[in-house]
Amino acid sequence: TEHGVYFCHRGLYNPTIHVPMLVHWPGTVPEGVRVTPLVSGVDVFPTVLELMGIDTADMDIDGSSLVPSFTAPEAPIHEVIFAETVQGAGRAVMQGEDKFLKQYGADPFISGNHLFRTFEDYGEQTDQLLSRPERADELEELLERWYGSNKVRQLDSKERVNLDRETAEALKALGYADQIEE
Repeated sequence: TEHGVYFCHRGLYNPTIHVPMLVHWPGTVPEGVRVTPLVSGVDVFPTVLELMGIDTADMDIDGSSLVPSFTAPEAPIHEVIFAETVQGAGRAVMQGEDKFLKQYGADPFISGNHLFRTFEDYGEQTDQLLSRPERADELEELLERWYGSNKVRQLDSKERVNLDRETAEALKALGYADQIEE
């Protein structure tokens, strides 16, 4: 119920995007290690690949393996983390202790722009947008640069795509596409 969000996981506030991850692999992953720097969901894939002994050097994958963090849990992994809501209506950038949120479209889970100190104000109740405008501007510029540089990898969820019958039926059967036109 934080920030008026009920029964949904679409927002950009900590209760939605701060997801604990437990890794248990006896003999491979040391017990009791808690990684504290910023990490992202995109780090799971390269982490699993490295744990399995698969070389990712020639792969174009997002994220960074967390395996080095198992022996150096305080070492930085990312300088910056980005997140966005469904259909890109809201986006966030986290750097250090600061998180900047920006509304881009109509979304009931974010309104306007916000700046929070996410570790000292985990519930994100004290908006510092007006008291720290320079930092908000700096993070907004970083967010815009990231979004613009990744345009080629983004998918517009309203973009029409021609699917073959087999793929369309498979998506319908899985419940992922309720309005596929053939």
